[in-house]
Amino acid sequence: MSNLKTNIFSPILKSDKSVFFNIGGCNFEMTDSHIHEIKNVNDGFKSLVDAMSTFKLDESGIIAYYDLKNNCFVKETDDNSISNSSNYFRLTEMKSFLIDKKKQLKLNNMSHAVEDIELEMLDVDSKINESVKKPMVIRFKYDANSGKTYINNIEILDEGTANHIFATGHVLYEHKPYLDLFEFASKNFSLYQNIDFASAVIEEDVITTTMRSGDLAFIHRNNRATKLTKMQVLKPADAIEHMLENTGIDISFMFTDILENSKIDKIERESKINQMYEMISFLKDQRDVLASANKNIQEIKEADLLINSEISRIENEIKVLEQGPDRNDGYVPGTINTEYNGLPEGTQLSIDAMAYTNAGPDDLVNVYAGEEILKIEKRYINLNSSETI
Repeated sequence: MSNLKTNIFSPILKSDKSVFFNIGGCNFEMTDSHIHEIKNVNDGFKSLVDAMSTFKLDESGIIAYYDLKNNCFVKETDDNSISNSSNYFRLTEMKSFLIDKKKQLKLNNMSHAVEDIELEMLDVDSKINESVKKPMVIRFKYDANSGKTYINNIEILDEGTANHIFATGHVLYEHKPYLDLFEFASKNFSLYQNIDFASAVIEEDVITTTMRSGDLAFIHRNNRATKLTKMQVLKPADAIEHMLENTGIDISFMFTDILENSKIDKIERESKINQMYEMISFLKDQRDVLASANKNIQEIKEADLLINSEISRIENEIKVLEQGPDRNDGYVPGTINTEYNGLPEGTQLSIDAMAYTNAGPDDLVNVYAGEEILKIEKRYINLNSSETI
């Protein structure tokens, strides 16, 4: 069964040009309006991600559980196991107190009192023997609201959380790195945030993540069993259809504003098409008027050529508008007609057809240059000769 997750909690690191985050066990980098998966991240970010899979970590803080009987960290436990460990600690502290008191009483030659203490110690030993038969789990908790750290319900006042916990003797030396990881995540908890531009659909071993950047949807599929991943860049309408077909989950809530604008764009597109047909009709009337004029006059010739050229241009634009934004995901092929931001003249592009049609010469148009998404002024873009924009 598919399970939809939103407001995904993740460490988020920001640099001058990029934002790094983690969803579904994969790391991503967002640069401008482009998102891509990355394999190599710095050690700090990796540790923050590791903490999420090692401990129970959410907006409220971090919780780690350590099983005293099996000497290992565990993901889940119950309140009774935590209460048992607290009771065990209380009894061992009481026994230590009674041993010290017994020594003092012996030094003071208070033999009757020593006998009473020994009886108390027997009772405590009996309770300790009973308690160790029960499951015992320690809870290490970092509370994000207060910024305090606790062993069960006792606050750790020392600054070095990991060393303090290790000094109790409850955690094996080989597990000390987990304590260091817990402390690191606690000290850097402010780097964890909810991601509001993404959602994830979990189906057994497959996590399909949809991320929005601007007017584009980036769909990432991670098969944890085969360790194969795939990224697609789609228009929102195509992304919604893709997720419905492949997961049964409706993600249209991520693109409400774009879908509403698409309805408006459709109305405006139809209005523009009507206006263009009216313009063609007007130009054809003018061409009919020129048909009876003397074609040997240079001005008449030029006017006739201009009208035919304009009719052809408008007809081509009408074809693109009538084909709508779904043609090849709304993109058509072309090239850059000059060197642009390091890209050589003639670089192959995939061009947003609707944006190109509506743009003025100096307006920016979304294009793909390979896998990279760019915004380029319309005047620097040439459509392939076979295209009809």
